[in-house]
Amino acid sequence: MRIILFHFALILFLTHSLVPGKDCTIRGKALDINDESPLVSAVVKISPSEKYTISKEDGSFQINDVPEGDYILTITHLGYRDHAVKITASVESRHTFVIFLTPVALEISPVVVAGEHQHKMTGRGEEYIESLAGRELQKELGMNLASTLKDEAGIAMRSMGPAPARPVIRGMNGDRVVINEDGHKTSDLSATSPDHAVTIEQFTVDRIEVIRGPDVLRFTSSATGGVVNVIRHEIPAEWHKKVYINSGLYAESVNKGYLASLTAEAPVGSFIIRGEISGRKSADLSTPGGSLNNSDARNLNYSGGASWFYNNGYTGISYRRFALDYGIPGGFEGGHPNGVDIELFRNQLNFISEYNFKDSFADRLRFNFNRTFYRHKEFEKANVIGSEFRVMNLNGNLELTHNSILSSGNGRIGISSDHRDFDIGGFVFTPPARSTNISFYLIEDYNYKRLGFEAGMRFGYDNISPLEEDPDAKIGYVREKNYRSFSLSVSLLYRLTNKVSTGLNIYRSSRVPTLEELFSEGPHLAAYSYETGNPELNVENGWGMEYFVYHKFHPLKYSMNLFYNNFSNFIIHRNSGETNYQTFLPVYSATGIPAFFAGIEFDLEYSFETGIKASARLGYTYAENSESGTPLPEIPPLKTTLEICYRKNDFAAGLSAESSLKQERTDEFEQPTAGYLILNGFLQYSFETSGMLHMFSIGFDNILNQEYRNHLSRIKSILPEPGTNIRLTYKNFLEF
Repeated sequence: MRIILFHFALILFLTHSLVPGKDCTIRGKALDINDESPLVSAVVKISPSEKYTISKEDGSFQINDVPEGDYILTITHLGYRDHAVKITASVESRHTFVIFLTPVALEISPVVVAGEHQHKMTGRGEEYIESLAGRELQKELGMNLASTLKDEAGIAMRSMGPAPARPVIRGMNGDRVVINEDGHKTSDLSATSPDHAVTIEQFTVDRIEVIRGPDVLRFTSSATGGVVNVIRHEIPAEWHKKVYINSGLYAESVNKGYLASLTAEAPVGSFIIRGEISGRKSADLSTPGGSLNNSDARNLNYSGGASWFYNNGYTGISYRRFALDYGIPGGFEGGHPNGVDIELFRNQLNFISEYNFKDSFADRLRFNFNRTFYRHKEFEKANVIGSEFRVMNLNGNLELTHNSILSSGNGRIGISSDHRDFDIGGFVFTPPARSTNISFYLIEDYNYKRLGFEAGMRFGYDNISPLEEDPDAKIGYVREKNYRSFSLSVSLLYRLTNKVSTGLNIYRSSRVPTLEELFSEGPHLAAYSYETGNPELNVENGWGMEYFVYHKFHPLKYSMNLFYNNFSNFIIHRNSGETNYQTFLPVYSATGIPAFFAGIEFDLEYSFETGIKASARLGYTYAENSESGTPLPEIPPLKTTLEICYRKNDFAAGLSAESSLKQERTDEFEQPTAGYLILNGFLQYSFETSGMLHMFSIGFDNILNQEYRNHLSRIKSILPEPGTNIRLTYKNFLEF
């Protein structure tokens, strides 16, 4: 409480009013959120001034002779949702406000502004956000969140069958990659083991963002991986007068899977109410080597939310239940011949309250809280429970967004807390424990002419307490542990031209060991491993740097990222080469080693006037133990994707080639994989009838039914990846 009072006193002390001075110019671009094409003849107006203009053929607009000060910039275009955003006009500022508008019938949620910036160095800027939305998201929708994202540069997929798949970013997995839903942590156990599923149904989301850079420190102290933020606006964030209804169907041939969903949002006085329900079912996965037995899944997902809007903000609440039953295939060393069945559910209650200040310094105060109850059971043969997990999680965050004391920029000050009550049952011998984290973060950015600067830091205190201490445990002294962490990220960006920018990000990362890394001791049959922790583990500290250059304006878009991460104590659960002969399972031990990661990401796209677009993506990570020189386990090989597509009006078609080199740089007890080349394709068509928009998409995966293996799959020794797959997606959007 003293920390909160101190920072509010600091804010009141620093509060001041901007004094109007010289006139300046406001420049910007209006783009379509789906394909980033320019919007012609959009009406741009600033208030309280009555100045306005019309966007040109390239989407650009310019308003001259604007006195310095704060304004509301409103942009409207026929067929697109209106949007208003707060801006600051300054003589020293050279910002171009790039605003993405959403077609009114394409998404039921309010428009998402991907950037209010001129390539400035912020995590909220496009240089550190990769995103999927609209038609592109519908084209990529797969069996799970990881398969939807796997073709993005630098992203791979860890899997153990279709259901328990999780994204891997630049070779980083586990809790180094945080998965959020509308900014809330999902609080499942997918980061702790490859057999645990991500509890998100991606079919009903509006947008998926992969966030890197300083803004990551809002959510985690581990700055080396990233944050996958799934946006569905379960708690409505803007009031509107219309009713939106969105329904959809999905089917795929490779596992005879199907899904149905319905989402609705409506105004009731000063309230907006939202509801959603979806269900998915799939059978065993078909591969060129045969059927992957016990890989079926069933899912039911529903939620309800409401927001009350008042003059200076809103307050909202939502409830979501996600239930999933799925199978883990058998036939591996130590695994059951018929595999393991898993039943889980997640119940989550979310609360958000946001207040907007009418002040020159304080901009917005936001408080969010969520309570999550997660239950997970693993059934062995004869319907016997082998493992059971119960997690109660409480998470809260208070954040103040403010305008800069300087002439241009803004920042965020926040404090967050997280409490987890972890209980375990069955034949798993990890002790029940409680963990608490309290963190403070500060992120500030400043822009001067062609130069952008941002710095972020996060301080954290963690307490991990097993309910019973055990000084005689085989793994060591199981006892209460306390950790302090500090992470820092400093970024510079320089605009070489109006279209090309380059920059450098330097960061220090700090990650506290997880409960499983500290205290696990016993078999985990669904993961085919006997896992042992290490109570003596220290904080995982490391530093890194990233250089990037990019150009993101029509018709050419490209970006290149070079990154390097160095750790003095990189914590991994690796195969020790030993076998526990009571269970005949390989022993995976938690250990800290010196390690480094280096790599490159490249993304190129060019749009021809004929409607043809060609693109290329490449991602490669090199990682090894910096002391012994041996490769680290589970590092994805170099992967490239080449795609050519044609789009005219409401029709699109494309063909892509996905290739991977062989991975022979493996850990001592890790299996290498061969390279592969597969062909994929898609068709899309949309049309409107009586105010309802219909969108059809057909995806063709592994068209030639090639046999190939994913290096990050634990089932690769038994069967290859899925064979030829046809994905059918239909969505309709209605508003009235």
